[in-house]
Amino acid sequence: MSPDKHNCVKNCFFVHFGKAAGSYLNTYLVREIFVKSDFIEKYKPHFYNNWWGGQFPKGEGDFLFKSCSKESRDFKKSELLEISKKSKENLKFITCHHNNLDDDIVDSFNSKNWFTFMFIRDPRDVICSLYFFSIKIKAKHGCSALGRDGALAGNFYSEEDFQEPDWDDPDLDTFINRMITKPEYLRFWKTPSYIDKLDFVKEFNEKNFSTFLKRAYNHDYKKDTIGKKNTSYNKGYKYYLDKGLISEENNLKLLNHKDYINFNRYLDEK
Repeated sequence: MSPDKHNCVKNCFFVHFGKAAGSYLNTYLVREIFVKSDFIEKYKPHFYNNWWGGQFPKGEGDFLFKSCSKESRDFKKSELLEISKKSKENLKFITCHHNNLDDDIVDSFNSKNWFTFMFIRDPRDVICSLYFFSIKIKAKHGCSALGRDGALAGNFYSEEDFQEPDWDDPDLDTFINRMITKPEYLRFWKTPSYIDKLDFVKEFNEKNFSTFLKRAYNHDYKKDTIGKKNTSYNKGYKYYLDKGLISEENNLKLLNHKDYINFNRYLDEK
């Protein structure tokens, strides 16, 4: 069995845009599709996720997970390129954060007939979610989610590769200003260079997730089977803007930012 872009079930490469329902998506796929006995018997699936190996109760999903490292981190470029060549061995799913990929990696997966896809979210809410998620991670682990040891940075960068963003307990408005003005922050919310090379790019919502599941796995979405995953305390950009916690100056800077304007091309019409 050699899944390709014309079959009902595909090898999938999930480009995980941080804070856009990636944890929910991974959990749903494992629990509602990949561990089902008929699916396992037919496809003998492998689930490549360096972050989640061993996360599920023994017997539920541990046999699926394939890793390149014992430490929790994103896959490195060399590892991804090697995995992309395995397209004819079993059925595969792999995930990696969007800011740790480049055009070469996406080209490699596309050339091997993987289904490459990404779910996105309005950058305003992504930025707010990044802020509150980092506060949560800092309190729990002592480091920012955006820092060198944080999940969203990929957790494998050397000093030459990655300039760590400031985390000095800024207020939300200061954080938003940094997200707009500092290159080391832009990587977490702007559209990546390879976005138009992906097979499927949609804002995450029930309709679009359902479309993806049908297209990739011929599966009918069962909503409400699992709850939200890996959430922050974010109440939404509009809430904080209306409360005066986001200045109108920074609001206008963000709305007029070229990367925000570009991102809007990929969001569903409201």
